[in-house]
Amino acid sequence: MTSAVKIALTMAGSDSIGGAGIQTDLKAFASLGVHGCSAITCITAQNTTGIKRVDPVEAESVRAQISAVLEDMRPGAAKTGAIYTAENVKVIAEIFSDREIPLVIDPVMVSTTGARLAKEDFPSSLKKELIPVCALVTPNASEAERLTGIKVTGIEQAAKAAEELLSIGASGVLVKGIIDGDRITDYLAMDDGKAQELTSTILPGEYHGTGCLLSALIAGHIALGEDVCTSVIKARGAVFLAITRGQAIGRGIKMLDPLGEIVREAGKITIIEQLDDARSAVEHDLWIELIPEVGSNLGFSVQAPLSESDVAGYTGRIVRDGRLPKIVGHTRFGASKHVARIIIAASRRDPSVRSAMNIKYNERNLEACQKAGLRMSSFSREGEPKGVSSMDWGTSEAIRKFGSVPDAIWDAGGQGKEPMIRILGRDPQDVLAKVARVAGELQK
Repeated sequence: MTSAVKIALTMAGSDSIGGAGIQTDLKAFASLGVHGCSAITCITAQNTTGIKRVDPVEAESVRAQISAVLEDMRPGAAKTGAIYTAENVKVIAEIFSDREIPLVIDPVMVSTTGARLAKEDFPSSLKKELIPVCALVTPNASEAERLTGIKVTGIEQAAKAAEELLSIGASGVLVKGIIDGDRITDYLAMDDGKAQELTSTILPGEYHGTGCLLSALIAGHIALGEDVCTSVIKARGAVFLAITRGQAIGRGIKMLDPLGEIVREAGKITIIEQLDDARSAVEHDLWIELIPEVGSNLGFSVQAPLSESDVAGYTGRIVRDGRLPKIVGHTRFGASKHVARIIIAASRRDPSVRSAMNIKYNERNLEACQKAGLRMSSFSREGEPKGVSSMDWGTSEAIRKFGSVPDAIWDAGGQGKEPMIRILGRDPQDVLAKVARVAGELQK
């Protein structure tokens, strides 16, 4: 009986920090709802600063791992990563020579940090035995040169390299990383003569495991029944999004999380719930003298927010209703530009800071913040450059001056701009606790 569960198999190296290789491949499959199986080809000791050691797995052990999977279930696609040895290449080529299971080859030879991930005889073995039986091979520009001898500096050379790899049997070739100014292009060619250029903006920085993630997502989409071209396009979009949310977890290059978007979306429910739970504390305990004339808002964001739609708040703000505070409207993502931009800027410096609230600025309230023991910083609108977001620039400037994210950021206003104090924290409870400390000083 055929299982309704879609399955994909990865044959790659183990990454001890989980940012590439088998670990990222399995997370990529899971992000698509695909069950992931694995065969480990080498074991690496590495972190975000580099690879310390690589130990290849014996070819017969690799064969046994793959055979055990295939004896019991039928993957809709398979992929390779760092195979490392020619012996492992030969084993995989023998098993997949019938081409019944679409095979995506990521010809990993060197890590992002520059460490070798292939023996000397690996490229020739890969070209002779494994590429001829694959559905798609995904070399970057330097890997394409190692495999074909063609130095890829533009689309013309990429097309020639792709043509050579197609001529030896590959059904598809994706030559990655052709850079032209601030744009990067991947060249996709298929054995039916179709070819296309896939271009996107270069995002700054280096990231761990992008090639692994891309090839795993391509294989995952193929396992779901998509054709190769569609799989490539969808996978590229997901990798681009993952790069925009890459995080510096260790001391070296940033890491990507294939499951990050799913976790963020799921977390939005909890964020809304926490802001709804905070309503009672705001309407019953908030000291009314802290509410500005324009109203206040309390924001709470997903991890690593990028836009206002990643930050939830109250649609109608927190206002004065006689002598009581009142929340107008409902809780929604994208409800407050002002507070959202503060949180986004602060979280870039410290990802644990995900909540903020604006309170009324005057000398009394500022003094109460100081007496409450809040760490404070400020910015002056006189130094604000033209054409920037005031809250993004101002928050970043105050953080720069302070050296880290403070508890409170204030400014004395400017022409047409009301002065304001913003309280920052990990979550709404943390922010409201700090606001309560300020209120306590005002009531003494």
